[in-house]
Amino acid sequence: MHSPLRSRYYSMAHYITVSCVVLNLIIGLLFSSISSANLIVNKPLTPQQTLYIDAQAAIAQGNQQKYWKIRKQLLDYPLLPYLERSYYTKFMRQLPNSVIEAFLQRYDRDDFVKGLQFRYLAYLSTRDKEAFHTWYSLTPKHWLNAQLQCRYIDQMLQKGKVTAALDKQINALWQHPRSQDKACDPVFSKWQAQDGITVERILQRIKLVAKEGKPRLIVYLTGLLPQDLQAIGRLWGQVANSAGYVSRINSDKDWHDKDARLIRPIVMLGLERLIWQDVNQAMSTFEALPDNVQLTQAQAFFLSKTIAIRLSLYDESDAQLWLDKAQALGMSTDLRDWQLSHYIRHNQWLGLTQFVAQLAPKYQVDSRVRYWQARALDELGETEQSAELFTGLAQERHYYGFKASDALELPIQLNQQSVSADKKTITLIRENAHFKMAKELFALEKYAAARYQWRRLLNELTDSQGAQAATIAYEMQWFDRGIYALAEFGKNNDVNRRFPRPYPEYFTASAIKHSHSISWLYAIARRESAFAPDARSSANARGLMQILPQTANYLTKQKHKASQLNDPARNIALGARYLDYLSDKVSDNIILRTAAYNAGWQNVQKWLPLESMPMDQWIELIPFKETREYVKAVIAYERIYAQQLNQISAMQPSLAEQYVSYAILTSNLETGTLSAR
Repeated sequence: MHSPLRSRYYSMAHYITVSCVVLNLIIGLLFSSISSANLIVNKPLTPQQTLYIDAQAAIAQGNQQKYWKIRKQLLDYPLLPYLERSYYTKFMRQLPNSVIEAFLQRYDRDDFVKGLQFRYLAYLSTRDKEAFHTWYSLTPKHWLNAQLQCRYIDQMLQKGKVTAALDKQINALWQHPRSQDKACDPVFSKWQAQDGITVERILQRIKLVAKEGKPRLIVYLTGLLPQDLQAIGRLWGQVANSAGYVSRINSDKDWHDKDARLIRPIVMLGLERLIWQDVNQAMSTFEALPDNVQLTQAQAFFLSKTIAIRLSLYDESDAQLWLDKAQALGMSTDLRDWQLSHYIRHNQWLGLTQFVAQLAPKYQVDSRVRYWQARALDELGETEQSAELFTGLAQERHYYGFKASDALELPIQLNQQSVSADKKTITLIRENAHFKMAKELFALEKYAAARYQWRRLLNELTDSQGAQAATIAYEMQWFDRGIYALAEFGKNNDVNRRFPRPYPEYFTASAIKHSHSISWLYAIARRESAFAPDARSSANARGLMQILPQTANYLTKQKHKASQLNDPARNIALGARYLDYLSDKVSDNIILRTAAYNAGWQNVQKWLPLESMPMDQWIELIPFKETREYVKAVIAYERIYAQQLNQISAMQPSLAEQYVSYAILTSNLETGTLSAR
């Protein structure tokens, strides 16, 4: 949100840049060719789609007469199975078992009937034991919850002793980091009475609880151990409650004279956690472990590597020492990446080239390694070798390829290669039952169900057929399925279809309103959701731009339902508004705002160096791997969209600031200090 006060501090160069961006945006929109497939058109419902909606409403209202009347008109409709599933679910208790079972048998082990079959099993478990046992055996185990499994096992135990097969099932239920459903209590009691709960299994579960569950459960489990092993249970509990307890290994008698095989996993858990809580204490404890612990080389490597990564993350003094220690014990991809980052952070260009030279060939061809090797050679004055590496890299379509193109002052290469239409294959796909259902569900905005049927379709196709399916999805304006299918079937060079431009009116309006580059907005949406309107993250971010409900509420000062954020127009507007808001927190620097969009502006402020640093180095050192990869992806996507739209990229070095620091940030904000808002 650009305030009049802050605008006084903008330089003339900033106004010229913004004016150029807006002018290019308008010119690009007027003259760039946007295919009709990129224009989202809300088509009216067909008569059958309208009838389907009415029939679903009749089921929800319990009106069977109306349902059967409408159903007669939908006998050839692809979504009739969905209608029947809704009907059988709603009226299950009123229908003969044979009717429900015939439907379930028709879709044997198909996830399509998972919910109905689960409900039917739960219904049978308390009413018809024989039928319950029959259908239990016909149900995939991953469809069952602990309650149903324990009801089945309990009924089986009433017939006799624990068999080897039942013992395995019960142990799988018991090995859980938290207390199981109460329906399992009688099963576990009978199992324990028949010596099913062994010392080995108790220790196994204690370890599981210490890693993933609540330590209070360890107290109960420790009580199940023989007296001479209860000290081991208590050590697990102490370390699970406080990782620092492992540092007492040389002074506390509880650790003394214990079997190394039992102590070693406790030490590993404690040190792994302590490294992230108090790395200095972890290092001193690790280096002073008593001889009887006897860590394996793999365990020592893991701890050394974790310490090295923790120190490198915050650029602490012993980072190089521990990187070298870990490297002496072994090598892994993440350790290699952090070693490279250490050289980049400290401008150790000679060390970087020497490190790369001794890497295995399969690592030397990595795009990140090649780019930074070229950068290092350039810094060392080896311009011919540097140019040779940059030239090869510049032919590739990704973040490092585009950075190499910038270094050579060459245009980026998209290597566009469209998938050619195969009419015969397209006709075959369109006649597929799964495709027909997916198409109807997509039209009705039942996106989750549509994706399920689309996956069933793809599972039946060859690679060449799958690529044709991607072109159909694109023509349907189902862009996220088209994007993923092209990647799945190895057609990454169909750049135009992999980077579509839906909802141009919404993106254009938001870009102009907030002086954003439309290519930037498209890049953010492409990375966030691949243009799936109903996209939802584990954190409950919603829609094309992945907006959190609380963010929407804060920006607009009004309450938003989560479902409202699936509306593309609203979502795009909120995403653009949030990017504008971030300029008050991390300046108008487009790369900093991109990072803040993913990780939060507080984190970006904390990550800025005190001394000025080239932007490509700063990106490489972002502590969150997710954010590092996010920023690189958005930069690459923005460059692609800018070229598609015949616009100047907002993220090429001439526009995106090449240097960053905390001082540069504060000098670009309205008062010279960070906004308190």
